[in-house]
Amino acid sequence: MLAEALRELEEKVKTMAEELETIRRYVEQLEADNASMEAIIRSKNMQTSGKANLRALFDAGFHICSAHFGESRDGDCLFCASLLDKEALHQKEEQ
Repeated sequence: MLAEALRELEEKVKTMAEELETIRRYVEQLEADNASMEAIIRSKNMQTSGKANLRALFDAGFHICSAHFGESRDGDCLFCASLLDKEALHQKEEQ
């Protein structure tokens, strides 16, 4: 009985260690994405409006939507597209 409880505990610890490693890899990827975004911002000396900064981040391959902001973008995102459409609409209204 004690041996069985110990095995269950060891299995839980093993599962938690695997989950922790997954989280560590995810954090490393987020940190790499963040460093990449910072480099893009610095290299382009983005002293422009927030809208222009969002556009530049989107063009560099990052999400600008609130659901996935700053994450690498693999293709189109409807949320990002809607933000860009709103931006384009506002620019037309300002002109």
